[in-house]
Amino acid sequence: TLGMAKSLSNDFQGAIECFAKMKRILLSQSNPSNVEIARAVDAMGKVRLRQGDAASAIRMHLDDALRLKRKALGQRNTSVVQTELNLAAAYQSHGAPEDALSVLKGAQSTRKILMRREEDRERRRALAADLSDTMRVITELTREIAQKQGSGSSMLMIEEEKEIMM
Repeated sequence: TLGMAKSLSNDFQGAIECFAKMKRILLSQSNPSNVEIARAVDAMGKVRLRQGDAASAIRMHLDDALRLKRKALGQRNTSVVQTELNLAAAYQSHGAPEDALSVLKGAQSTRKILMRREEDRERRRALAADLSDTMRVITELTREIAQKQGSGSSMLMIEEEKEIMM
């Protein structure tokens, strides 16, 4: 979309305007799609994060996009997981690794369920790779949190890593 192109060229204000216009157009329809509205808001959150405004990104991802996607698609959907990952990135950028970790653990659980249910071999392989990436980030965040808390939490870190692998 034009909004993504503007974002990639660092025209953040232009990108926000494009996504906001997209949202307004969708809302003006007689039967607006919550998923499409959520995608526009999610994209605005990504742009805000690229701008360095993690607080706005968190509000957009959590308050708007995630709520709308969960309402329209349910919790166990790859699009919902993607918004959760965007939210986790915003939390991490905002200096809230514990919140990011909590969101990532939820996304990990959902990805495990989706992978088990998937019948298509290629899609299942892609989900497994995504799950592996999520587990890696969870491990990194767990270590980061443990380091911030000092050496007394090394047992906690070991227990957390065992839980991740399950």
